[in-house]
This record gives sequence, structure tokens and C-alpha cells, in this order.
Amino acid sequence: MTMFALVRSSADLEPAFSDIRGYFSFRRRRDPAWRPEPLLGVWIEPNAVRMVPARLEWRDGSSRLQAASVGHSFGTTPLWAVCSIDDNAIDRCSLLQALVNLRLHCQYLTSPGRFIPVFNPGMPAAASQEQMAELIRHFPDRVDGALLEDYVTGQLHLSSR
Repeated sequence: MTMFALVRSSADLEPAFSDIRGYFSFRRRRDPAWRPEPLLGVWIEPNAVRMVPARLEWRDGSSRLQAASVGHSFGTTPLWAVCSIDDNAIDRCSLLQALVNLRLHCQYLTSPGRFIPVFNPGMPAAASQEQMAELIRHFPDRVDGALLEDYVTGQLHLSSR
């Protein structure tokens, strides 16, 4: 499984990440072996948190329709939500395509939305730069910086990559 976050606005990012770190810390205290699933990115859109999608759809490189179920989610409505995706095969570009598609088909999503990809600091810089370039190439108006996530602590930091 992997995860993504929905956040109402850029102003809500820091409080959301503080809450998420608190949740991760709580889970680790209960089970020291627990580790959060990888967080692929953050979608910022004023109304996205009000109705967490049950399913995400995107087209692969062969234009075939792909789909993944959105599993459990947790958060503070209407500020933020973290959602699990029941598919390890989805990548950041597919997730962003699915979120953009969702916006096109849902009346309640009124803003274009912005995506902040999240990378593991252990990922080679060249690989994260390549993924950023791909995201920007496909969605130049949607990508807004990048974050690094420490998968052990849940800490999120702005990327200098």
C-alpha cells in the first residue's frame, strides 16, 4: 500500500503535517515495529477533503484505463486527510493524473488543485529529479515544489533537490 494526503490549503500544510506526525508517533508507541506506508504526495484543493474518493482512475502509457481503490483514510475534516491506496503499482505521475481526472468529474472540486510530491530522503537525488521532471512535463501547472519524508519519524521537510 501507499498513501497520499489531501489538504485544504497551503496554509493548512504545517498543521496537517504536525497532526500526521502525532498520529504516526501514536502508532509507533503502540507498536514499535509499525512504519507508515510511503506517502506519494499531497494534493491541495479547498474541497477535496470533504469527499474522499473511493477509487482513483488514470490511463497508463498504453492509454489503458487503470484503477485503484482508496482504502482507509484518517484526518481532520475539512482540513486534511491521509488516504491509503490499495495498489503498490501506482506512481506519483499516475496519482497526479488520477487526482486531476477526479477534479474534472466532480462538481465539488472547484479549484485546479496543486500537487506536492513527497520523496524518501534515501532515494537517489537523480531518481527524484527524474520523477519531478516527468511530473512537470505532464502537469506543468499542477506541481508545486517537493517534500522529503522520513519514513521512520513521519517528519516532512521541504526538498532542496
